[in-house]
Amino acid sequence: MASHTLGADFKQLLVGDHFVEIGWFGFVPGPNRYNGATYLEPEGGEWTLSVYSHVSFTNGGKHIRIGKMEGKLKNRLNRWGYYICGVLNNDMIAKNQQFAGGTPPWEALGWLEYLQPYGGRGLLFARRGPDAAKLPPLELDLEKRALAAREADLIVRHQPPLNNDRYGLAGKKLKEARIAQHGPPTRVLRRNRACPPP
Repeated sequence: MASHTLGADFKQLLVGDHFVEIGWFGFVPGPNRYNGATYLEPEGGEWTLSVYSHVSFTNGGKHIRIGKMEGKLKNRLNRWGYYICGVLNNDMIAKNQQFAGGTPPWEALGWLEYLQPYGGRGLLFARRGPDAAKLPPLELDLEKRALAAREADLIVRHQPPLNNDRYGLAGKKLKEARIAQHGPPTRVLRRNRACPPP
């Protein structure tokens, strides 16, 4: 099994971007072929207006998906396994299918690629924002705009391969390569899924 450590250079990048480790995520034993789990430190899960990052141990540390959350981080991060294992347990990659609004095949494959060599685990980091509940409406609106700008900056600089937004060129290449080989995925309704919601 590959090393479960982050390199000194990557740790320095995390410090420079004001990222703090708040937990881990990954695949765990369970009733299905793939079962996703997320552990968040209680304080970090309550943060609002924050940017988060899923980190793989690849090459001593790699941002594989960066996102933002205006509400509490736990409401977004705890659902990671629901979306990913729903794709994997329903053989949607082999069928070239995608739940409407859900994880596309190329992204699901990417999670396997970046986690399986490391025992199926990765780390969660976040850059803490202000407490949304304590901000007046005008200031809250300004913070939301600043949050979107911080997220975009981090995606542009780090190019996480599993981002599917307009800033993620690495994710766009992954998508284009998959579609060139298999065609666009067929979208299906989210029913009879093999992975229950959290």
